[in-house]
Amino acid sequence: MTERIVLVGLNHRTAPVEVRESVHVTQEMLPKVLSEIRTLDGLRGATILSTCNRTEVTATFASSETHPDTSKAGQALEAFMARSRGVPEETLRAHLYHHFDLEAVRHVFRVASSLDAMILGEPQILGQVKEAFEAARQAGATPGLLGRTFERAFRVAKRVRTETAVGDGAVSVGYAAVELARKIFDDLSRQRVLIIGSGEMAETIVENLKSHGSLSIVVSNRHYDRAVALAARHGGTTVRYDALAEAVDDADIILSATACPAHVLSREHVEELRHRRRSKPLFLIDIAVPRDIDPSLNELEGIFLYNIDDLAGVVEENRAWREAEACKAERIVDEEVLKFARTLETLEVDPLVRALTEKAEKIRLEEWEKTFRRLRGLGDEEREAVQRMTQALLKKLLSGPIVTLKQAAQNGEGHELADALQKMFRLPED
Repeated sequence: MTERIVLVGLNHRTAPVEVRESVHVTQEMLPKVLSEIRTLDGLRGATILSTCNRTEVTATFASSETHPDTSKAGQALEAFMARSRGVPEETLRAHLYHHFDLEAVRHVFRVASSLDAMILGEPQILGQVKEAFEAARQAGATPGLLGRTFERAFRVAKRVRTETAVGDGAVSVGYAAVELARKIFDDLSRQRVLIIGSGEMAETIVENLKSHGSLSIVVSNRHYDRAVALAARHGGTTVRYDALAEAVDDADIILSATACPAHVLSREHVEELRHRRRSKPLFLIDIAVPRDIDPSLNELEGIFLYNIDDLAGVVEENRAWREAEACKAERIVDEEVLKFARTLETLEVDPLVRALTEKAEKIRLEEWEKTFRRLRGLGDEEREAVQRMTQALLKKLLSGPIVTLKQAAQNGEGHELADALQKMFRLPED
């Protein structure tokens, strides 16, 4: 019995924000979705990573075949993604990518190391991968190969951070949002900014606003105490969520980053305040997935709405100088994938090694019992000496074949030798 690893997903490169939000899985939904996915035939484990820029399912499947058709497993995951989120399969299919076995491992390593992120080197993605893995672990969905893959991915990400400068000066999505606001208004100190949300993204936005001289920052959130805490840390003020309309009336720039499944600002709401604002423009930057702000607002005169995909241009300006460090990081990933492959090859022969040593030990004990019955005159000390001698003899006898088998496995040549040992010692086929 072997395990195969299959990854199916979409990200900011393959799907626009309206498609990404249609399959987004919130933290609250995750336990239920993980429970549902575990009912798939042959599935051993699964993790679901869902952020503003990607939704990916990484799963392991049991197979007794030498070369199972992993594409069928990919199709099963594809169908599950569509079914669980109520999205037609044909809508998703054009945006999905599939990775199998070591290519799936490579992809997980690259995502954790922030080499596949919209913003190269951003630190936030590693925390998101760890949270996704922890949720799956708590659901009992990370056995065997899947658990090993993600645990190794975290070590690879740490190595990339330590040995390269790919994350040095890396901007975040929150930083890019503020840079976009600066392109709209040269001087942020004169603009009234409303932040809707109080999570990590909102924190980053406020920090960057303050660093660029923003003086009037108002924070609103469904959980008022969190809004108060964020505003207090950065010298801002707060408005209660049920009084959001008044704050919107006074704002020049609104940056929204909540985890709300529905629109925070609707078209009807903004149409009402346009008359009160007269001709004063309103700039909205929505970096949430699912989106916080009704996209149809862009149709209204004097309303300028940008979403997370509109940040790509800002991101590219800050990307070029980190490309050289990214090349170093890619080499580290390649090296770690090769090491991981060798580890997996060794793990595949471990059951054979255990079976061999257990059978040999059983034979040793049987022969020792026969000999002991014939040598009743031996004292305890002599019996112990004979026992140690037979154990040492067995260990030395098996050492050569076991070391040779493991070395062959690490070099990708272990299958033939394993088959030979299995036949010679008449070990069980499983």
